[in-house]
Amino acid sequence: MATKSRIDYELNRFEYIRDCLSRYKEECGDRLLESKNLLGEDLWLIDPHTHSTFSDGRGTVSQNYDVAMACGLDFVYITDHHTIEQSKYAKMVEGISWGQEPVAGREHIVLLNGGEVFVPQTQDPAELYKQACKIAPFVFFPHLGGQGIPINDIEERIETLKSVGPRFAMEIMNGIFNVFRSWDECDQTAVEMWDKLLQSGRQVTPVGASDAHEPFGIGTVFTGVFAPELSQSKLIESLVAGNCFVSEAAMLQFKCNDVPMGGVHESFPGKKLKFQIKASDICGLRRLRVVSDGHVIKQYDIDGDCFMDEEFTFYSGKKSSYYRLEVVSQDDRRAFSAPIYTQL
Repeated sequence: MATKSRIDYELNRFEYIRDCLSRYKEECGDRLLESKNLLGEDLWLIDPHTHSTFSDGRGTVSQNYDVAMACGLDFVYITDHHTIEQSKYAKMVEGISWGQEPVAGREHIVLLNGGEVFVPQTQDPAELYKQACKIAPFVFFPHLGGQGIPINDIEERIETLKSVGPRFAMEIMNGIFNVFRSWDECDQTAVEMWDKLLQSGRQVTPVGASDAHEPFGIGTVFTGVFAPELSQSKLIESLVAGNCFVSEAAMLQFKCNDVPMGGVHESFPGKKLKFQIKASDICGLRRLRVVSDGHVIKQYDIDGDCFMDEEFTFYSGKKSSYYRLEVVSQDDRRAFSAPIYTQL
């Protein structure tokens, strides 16, 4: 039987670990706030995928909210499994919203702001997505690259996802099992899948989320959303349009001839494309590169500057394409823009 001194020691150790994590999350919040101010845009940082005690999460709705705010986020979604009971509490506090993550065999799907519980009637991703979109205004596929262990049937999964349709959304960074940062082999796999889907002609909006099952998991990765105001309707509207990016730290803005991320630019072979790039990270930037058709078409190597504002010119090829921005910070944290599409 444990002695009182031993119990006191264990409790004190737990309190110390909690205080260390709290301080770390607050420091991350300061970094995001300063970097966002440096970018100077109507930008909101959200975590669209967390779990609470209403399903298999360890934190309450309010605990998830408290950590999200400490991390510098503006909005957090509580997306529990097979329930929207958490919506009753989420509606009470500004900055919290709800969703759900139904499970259908191997397939998971996240619905934001759905008005009823979604009970999957199929395990087919295309039909699952179609059914979910009837209930919720924004739907995405989570953790496609794996959770903890990367998937080993990448090509098969890509072929399956192609059947979903010409345009959909997927998580390219998922922070489950992490409290410090998200980027791991599973995220690398998801980004590889995402780029191959883009090369196949699909328009795929990227999402980044902690998938936190414990409050301190929040803040590992987020989705940056450009919207004129912080409201559920405007955030969802921008997510549907694809005007967003995924990041562990850096902020970014990416446009082509003033067409925003997620937009489609009508083009023709040889048309002049003027790209506008902005990126910020108060802890310093290391590298920016623009990717199209699986190839880097422009790269900037940066020596720790906190802010970058550049333009460059490229010429449209002989087929419809996509262009996306990748950013790496000095401490190796990653950020990815939603693509801009050219339509010939």
